[in-house]
Amino acid sequence: MAPAAGKVALAEWELHDSLGRHWTGELLHYTLDLKSPIEPKQPLAVVDASGTPIAVQVLNKKSNAEGKVIQIRLALITDLKPFEQIRFRLLAAESPARKTDLEVQKTKGR
Repeated sequence: MAPAAGKVALAEWELHDSLGRHWTGELLHYTLDLKSPIEPKQPLAVVDASGTPIAVQVLNKKSNAEGKVIQIRLALITDLKPFEQIRFRLLAAESPARKTDLEVQKTKGR
């Protein structure tokens, strides 16, 4: 099941280009106030409007007096076409593994 299926978003935000510029490999940082507090070890996933997983790195978590996380700061890398708009959703869900061309090879003695 995709991480977005049936999940209520903890935060939602959008990115759009108003300059008519093609942006590639842009590193973006977001500070997000969560709609509801979560446990510190809660897995998180970010998806776009179609439910496609987006790779992110959580940089910081801010907790309330009860120890629940109420705000996170994260980083992601994305591309954006001229005048395009991308909508992101932060979910309390395990992020699925992304496909990559990396492989691990073991050699004797290593």
